[in-house]
Amino acid sequence: MRRSARFIDYYHSLQLDAVRAARSMLEERYGSAINAHFDGLDMALGARDYRAIPNYTVPILDRVAPKRDNTIVATKVEVILSSKQEAAIAAEAMTEVLPAEIISVE
Repeated sequence: MRRSARFIDYYHSLQLDAVRAARSMLEERYGSAINAHFDGLDMALGARDYRAIPNYTVPILDRVAPKRDNTIVATKVEVILSSKQEAAIAAEAMTEVLPAEIISVE
């Protein structure tokens, strides 16, 4: 029975439902978790527990401002159009009339 497709589908749906339920619970309590984090940091600061302070500050700083930025930013985008595509875009732009008002002429 455990190898049947129906059982495997049922098992995966249970796992997915559990993940959805956990995510929902986390989203509901996220604000209180953030408050608890800052409360713990305040208590460590108040007690001058300098060993505990990095446990609060480093993980959140790493999430907000990672040491390595792995995102790839495109610095140059090149669009290549055929002459037909360029003519079609130009013709489309010529047919569209935008309302405009002359503010000043120099």
